[in-house]
Amino acid sequence: MSGGQIPMPLHLGAATGRDAFQTSGCNLAGLDAVEGWRAWPRRRMALAGPRGSGKTHLLRIWAEETGAALLDGARLAEADLPAAAAHGCVAVDCADRVAGEGAAETALFHLHNLLEQEGGALLLAA
Repeated sequence: MSGGQIPMPLHLGAATGRDAFQTSGCNLAGLDAVEGWRAWPRRRMALAGPRGSGKTHLLRIWAEETGAALLDGARLAEADLPAAAAHGCVAVDCADRVAGEGAAETALFHLHNLLEQEGGALLLAA
């Protein structure tokens, strides 16, 4: 046996549910905003913050609780927007990737309008 360390192949999945979200002073306002989604102005909200701050986790909590369609901003131009809007709630992760991408910007505009027509909710994380 050599004196080196033996690596263990641990594959831990990301915890994304509400029970796995650890609240603290720095993220409590975000959690409160997501949980109070029915009171959002025009049922729209954008979560913004640095990488690793919990935006995606909050977005997934909301999507799970509302049955929202979950879309990736980097692939928004290819998404079936009417099908997503039919959920009544739509969550777009990495929404900052839409900026400067003409087709994606147009898709976000159309998604917003589809949800507006139906009284649906939209959560963006960037």
